[in-house]
Amino acid sequence: PNAAVAGTVLDGLLGRDFLSSFDLEFDRGRVTLHRVAGCSGRFLPWTAAYRAVPTEESVDTAVVLPVSVDGVGLRALLDSGANNSLLAVLGIARMKLTEAALASDPVVGGSGVGRQTVRYRVHTFKSLTVGGATIGAPRVLVAPVAIVPRVDMLLGAEWLLRHHVWVSFATRQLFLEDRIR
Repeated sequence: PNAAVAGTVLDGLLGRDFLSSFDLEFDRGRVTLHRVAGCSGRFLPWTAAYRAVPTEESVDTAVVLPVSVDGVGLRALLDSGANNSLLAVLGIARMKLTEAALASDPVVGGSGVGRQTVRYRVHTFKSLTVGGATIGAPRVLVAPVAIVPRVDMLLGAEWLLRHHVWVSFATRQLFLEDRIR
């Protein structure tokens, strides 16, 4: 009740409990739910080259991926409901980011579902790599917040909008088309 995102009142969310019954395809802002069974090998209907990225899956079926930010290996939660990627408290520690290193970064306010506002730094890193695909100079929100499950960062919708991605809950993999948009 009374939950809003970007000024829009929400009637509900489609969460992992529902979505994990399907494979999800993200392509240019469109999300397609695929019913799958008996998947193995290269089963995607894509004609373009792609690579498989093994995922970790927590008890509640979160999609957790290995990523690299400025060459530092991190664990990221794929969150299609987050507008932006976010480096959280564990990632800040792993990256050894100090207040001084972030001091000149712009500060923005934001929130998720609910009324609490968080102040974020907007930091430009050298690179963000997922499954061998690298984005140069990514702008990532940074805030000392904890994420459940315990991960270093969120990969948000702005990352998904740049890639053609297939999330396979059935095979515990993320498939990533080789070209970045």
